[in-house]
Amino acid sequence: MISITRRLAEFAAGTRFEDLPADVVHAAKNVLLDSIGCGLGALAIEKGSIAAELARELGGPPEATILGTGDRVSCASAAFANGELISGLDNDPGVSGHVPPFVLPPAIAVAERAKATGRALILASVIGCEVGARVLNSMPGQRSTVYPILQGTDRNGASARDFSWACTIIGAAAAAGNALGLDGDQMEDAFGLAAHMCPVPGWASQSLSPPVGMHKFDIAGWIAQAGVVAALLARKGYTAHKAVLDGDHGFWWFYGAVECDLDSIARGLGTEWKTLNWSAKKFPVCGAMGASLGAFCEIMESEKIPPDEIDAIAVKIDPLFNLPMWHSTDVRTCVDAQYSIAYPFAAAAYYPLPAGLGPVWQTSSVMRDPRVRRLMEKVKVGFHEMERFPLPTYQGAHPGLVEIEVVAGGTTYRKAGPWASQWHEDRGPSEEELAEKFRVNASTVLPSGKVEHALNVLSNLDKAEDVADVMRSLSSRGHARAPKLSALGAPSSYEER
Repeated sequence: MISITRRLAEFAAGTRFEDLPADVVHAAKNVLLDSIGCGLGALAIEKGSIAAELARELGGPPEATILGTGDRVSCASAAFANGELISGLDNDPGVSGHVPPFVLPPAIAVAERAKATGRALILASVIGCEVGARVLNSMPGQRSTVYPILQGTDRNGASARDFSWACTIIGAAAAAGNALGLDGDQMEDAFGLAAHMCPVPGWASQSLSPPVGMHKFDIAGWIAQAGVVAALLARKGYTAHKAVLDGDHGFWWFYGAVECDLDSIARGLGTEWKTLNWSAKKFPVCGAMGASLGAFCEIMESEKIPPDEIDAIAVKIDPLFNLPMWHSTDVRTCVDAQYSIAYPFAAAAYYPLPAGLGPVWQTSSVMRDPRVRRLMEKVKVGFHEMERFPLPTYQGAHPGLVEIEVVAGGTTYRKAGPWASQWHEDRGPSEEELAEKFRVNASTVLPSGKVEHALNVLSNLDKAEDVADVMRSLSSRGHARAPKLSALGAPSSYEER
């Protein structure tokens, strides 16, 4: 019987652009547009600039471009930098979970190295998302890991093992391998190599132990780079662990998962497309706060509340995040800003949209703003009852249940009720809203005319003849590279670099 690993490898190696349904192509283009926009925005924060600087130092043959800079380095170094950039703001899109920041950078870097077309990049991106999402969703998610800890029912037992998105490294290898043109045997080797390069899970450990510095539990640049290296080694004939996903002691077992629905990995390959289950974040924060933050911004805008007049903000969120990292108010880094529950509400009051679509909240000037610091002290955090959030078997999306109150000038403003999205009560972003988010992020690097050109190029990616031309359209080379954040509401004294 053919192994699950082999079936996945043959799918990753054998699928052609013509096999992709039109709606999958459209979804992939949106995911690429949103991801690249987030990557451009992250150049404005310290974490992003450090990653780009290191990639330049690592250098290598000029094969692929660091987003937004025009600097060409080896495809492995570019994948590292672009993984850190795309994930840097925590505003990147999801595909059945946090998958794109790990799998798109390998697709982009290797496609550019190969002088591939835009269609080839779209295909490699879809393959990465499909493989990464299937492996991720085959294993238990955050709630299976953390709820027993929160409930005090299983602190040391098997169900309390950690969780992460690092397993998407198999998707990173698939994306790079598809762009390289690996055959089924080579792709299976790339999967084996990637599995043994995979970082250990650390989501719960980090969530329980702030401060966490600039990195999140999964370092996207490292995973993206490893996916590229695995594919390049496989292409050169470096053989590896076959059928690495299969059996009682396969990848899932040495990765640390307590169980794995192996059959789900290959079920519906080529007919059930995970890429269609994509979602875009509106705000550069943990998704747990997204829906309530959207409601807060709506209250502030509709009621024209001066932020200095706010007496109190009360918000309830998903009980999954009743963890030390989310309770922290010691905001020093971009990751602190992304996970502190109190911080984005205070930042949004003083730096409203469109600033909240991009990097402004994560700049040092805003994080140090004494007004923001004072308002954080007025944010009271609560959590919904666990029974309102049934424990799913596998990783799912953050529930969007809203309950928020703002007290200002003796008046209480309240919103409550389920929101399925951070954008609207019943749907995600429109094409124009997604484009506006891209403009906000890209405008911190590119002049306005080039922003519109880049938007047009990415919107017509399936017509691009060479990915290198696409990357040049995203470059600030020849233009002032200082992030222009004052236009988005950042303090005029902003000096991030």
